[in-house]
Amino acid sequence: SHLCSSRVVPVRVVRALLALSTAARLHRPDDPAHNGCIASAYRDFVMPGTAPLTPRVRRLSKADSAPGSPPTTARRRRSSCGGASVAAAVSTSGTVATAVTATATGPRSPSKGSGETPTEKPPQLPKLSGLESCAPDEVGLDAKSLEDHRLRNRWQSSLGILPGLAECVIAGDRVAYVDLMGSADVERGTPVRSSTLFRCFSMTKPITAVAVMRLVEDKKVALEDPVSKYIPSFQITKVVKPESAEEWGITAQSHDHLEPMQTQITLRHLLTHTSGLAYGPDRASPSEPLKASNAAEGSYIGLVEAVDSGKIQTLEDFCDALAGLPLRFQPGTQWMYSHGVDVAGRVIEVVSGRPLDAFLREEVFQPLGMTRTTFFVGRDRARDLAAMYLAEKEDVVDEENLGALCRLKRVDGTLPEESRWCGRNKRVLAGGGIMGSCGGGLVSCLHDTARFVTMLANGGKMQSGRHLLQHSTVRTLWRGWVALSSV
Repeated sequence: SHLCSSRVVPVRVVRALLALSTAARLHRPDDPAHNGCIASAYRDFVMPGTAPLTPRVRRLSKADSAPGSPPTTARRRRSSCGGASVAAAVSTSGTVATAVTATATGPRSPSKGSGETPTEKPPQLPKLSGLESCAPDEVGLDAKSLEDHRLRNRWQSSLGILPGLAECVIAGDRVAYVDLMGSADVERGTPVRSSTLFRCFSMTKPITAVAVMRLVEDKKVALEDPVSKYIPSFQITKVVKPESAEEWGITAQSHDHLEPMQTQITLRHLLTHTSGLAYGPDRASPSEPLKASNAAEGSYIGLVEAVDSGKIQTLEDFCDALAGLPLRFQPGTQWMYSHGVDVAGRVIEVVSGRPLDAFLREEVFQPLGMTRTTFFVGRDRARDLAAMYLAEKEDVVDEENLGALCRLKRVDGTLPEESRWCGRNKRVLAGGGIMGSCGGGLVSCLHDTARFVTMLANGGKMQSGRHLLQHSTVRTLWRGWVALSSV
């Protein structure tokens, strides 16, 4: 169902990627080379018409909570909607599994065993402001492999899979590779730049997690604190009985299918998606029908519609409404991708006394020099926001002479000013990356994301030499909190 295959090359690097990818999954979660990533998340895009994926749930054992090797790359399929995606990876030892697409550049892919290599003179690589550049071989990287990766990106673009991307490879404190390719806005011919704003979606999560750890360092919260200490509405949340987990239509009034919480939800549960919360269905735009693919999504349809319609306008109201829905399992017993980090964002608001966007701006973005990262794009900066596209598979594909495999359908407005991320509208601040069916999360650029992941790779140290987080705190993040083979 994915048009982009991949192979994994372990290198000593921190890789920051913001891409207008629409049908590509740039990792293989079953590949042992991915072991070693400590803070990574990729947004997956599935071609329209493929079978929906059920929530990835696994019952946890005692071994899952024991410190061990850092978890493998996290992944999450939210929708077939393309547009911006963000990926960042960091490792304890400096080793990260970097995805390199195993396709070729040009109108045709090389034949198997032919040994053909795409040839194109490498361009003068652009520089990222404030970050020192170097040649790949100066930091132990293979320049030929990186150039091969760059050319293969262009081949994917020729197939209609990828309208554009911005990516870089950072080793230590130096940028060894940068690629700015294609169009941020195809209709207007706007090129991708290092300052182009992309929708972060679930790559908002690690930023919110870092903000939580800032509060942990200040001893204002503890990871084992019950969420109900800060959001009282979670005190009496009910739980779906195991035998009713696949039943549709369960609400807080479905008493025969519910049981009390055996353990209170903690902040750690929120950050590791083991709280029992879930996600509702999503879609490319509000004009499309809202369809749930499983019972967990079905139980959230009312909440999703309330956000989309503007009935719920604040993170406080959202969390109170969420607490009124039954948990899908007892906290700490299973794993399910969820609104947990959104709830953690509300905890930040309660503890700090500041809105989530203000706290992130003052405690994370400003110290790191992430000057363009925000929840809302002002009208004066609307043209910096990349367009978002849905990749629709072509009905007929000539396999002998590969042409375009996909056609791109623009969603989220026909003009940048019409985007749901433009202007401070009635949108709930989503520290988890998606709110409602088709909105939420931060927007950021390659320059800002590079600064963020470099800080994590350097044990919390910023370019100024000061620490955003203490090294011991970052080491805590490097541990495998939930050692699941599926994440």
